[in-house]
Amino acid sequence: MLVRQLPTPDPRLRWLTVIGLALFSACGTWLFRSLPQPYPSDFWPIWQGARLFLHGQNPYPIIGTDAAPFPTALMYPLPALLTAIPLAWLPIRVVDPLVVGLAGGIFAWWLTRDGWSPGLLLFFSMPWRYLMQVSQGWDAASLLAVSVPWVGFLLVGKPTIGAAVWFMRPRVSSALMAVAMVAVSLLIWPTWIPAWRAAVATAGHFQAPILLPGGWILGLSIANWRDPRARLLFALSCVPQTTVLCSVVLLFLIPRTWLEGGILFGLSSFAAWEIDQRSTYAILDTFTAWAGPWLLVGCYFPCLAMVLGRRRPDEGDFTSRLGDERWFTSPLPTGSLAAPVRSAVAPVPTRDDPGESPARLRSAPDISHTAIGAPSRPPRRGASPD
Repeated sequence: MLVRQLPTPDPRLRWLTVIGLALFSACGTWLFRSLPQPYPSDFWPIWQGARLFLHGQNPYPIIGTDAAPFPTALMYPLPALLTAIPLAWLPIRVVDPLVVGLAGGIFAWWLTRDGWSPGLLLFFSMPWRYLMQVSQGWDAASLLAVSVPWVGFLLVGKPTIGAAVWFMRPRVSSALMAVAMVAVSLLIWPTWIPAWRAAVATAGHFQAPILLPGGWILGLSIANWRDPRARLLFALSCVPQTTVLCSVVLLFLIPRTWLEGGILFGLSSFAAWEIDQRSTYAILDTFTAWAGPWLLVGCYFPCLAMVLGRRRPDEGDFTSRLGDERWFTSPLPTGSLAAPVRSAVAPVPTRDDPGESPARLRSAPDISHTAIGAPSRPPRRGASPD
């Protein structure tokens, strides 16, 4: 039971778990934001930007200045601000716990769809503690967008992470909703894209993990590209992002066994300890430059080993349900460059292999009693044995 995920929970127990973890996340953020903090939360620029936009002002040249102090300019596109408009009338003291509580509920709902997933260790990890502290919720919003197509517009709220999550589970319906959201935002404010790009150009702390020293090895994850978890790891390693602890919460979707979940939990906690001990939050560029290599060692490299050691998604796996993405999981072509890499890291399947899917084992013929060279079934009555 420590190897495979636990059975599917009773629906009532599952929803109690989802609500409990959502409340735990919201209360954690409330407590963290009650303490003195050097900067506003990560959701504050979106909230403040939505308020400025409602008052007819351009938020991009304002946020990050003395008029609206924040360590960086507004890095989120207009669709994120439009999504936050319903929350613009609430005080940020209430908005932060609400956003993180919703994020916790979404992650818990996703991780309990087909059983007690090892990814539930995320809620007790250092990355989730940091997420509660800074109030970051867009990773969960992207996860919801690929699960519920009619909220696919959330993908463009944080387009880099949204693209990575969509690459894990590509759905045409979610992509169409995202395109529709961009079209609506352009109708509302036709020139927001140049203003947003000018703000993003001032940031020097974005970097793709694959471009960090030694990060090129993450490219091997595409060798197992039929596995949604491998596609998620590859996409996350390629998109520019802020290399802080809360940026790796999506990696907790990758462990398939409790052993793998425990390894990621332990190594991510070690990386968090090293980052906190030897870096400073005062200068964001310096902090992310120091934290990036530790996140590679403690989070990305262990996940790479997990995805390369798998032959295929398990039947019934919560990321292997095919919808619009069926075209994305066709078999590798014969002679593909990825085939030698996958064959080198994946053992030949046998009936004694604990990682073999139960459904596939039931369908496999039992030939343990058949001698080499013997016919696979007895000859017909009256037929010559020769």
